[in-house]
Amino acid sequence: MGRAIAPLVALLKHETGAEQWTIEQTCDYLKVSRQTFHTLVKRGQITITKAGRRTLVDANAIRRGLADGLFSKYNRSNMG
Repeated sequence: MGRAIAPLVALLKHETGAEQWTIEQTCDYLKVSRQTFHTLVKRGQITITKAGRRTLVDANAIRRGLADGLFSKYNRSNMG
């Protein structure tokens, strides 16, 4: 994480109390491509937050979505 962005991400985490993931981290966790990530955002299944030029995702919202079956196609427990 760049030095200039780190304070913004820390401030956002402090203000929201939420762990924030980058697009790459979210895609790795869900095991989806960036294109699929953007499709999920467009459908409203993932909510993003901007911190400067960075796009961030609430990690807890992704975990809740998995637990609630929102991403059932991408559920990690169904893989393998």
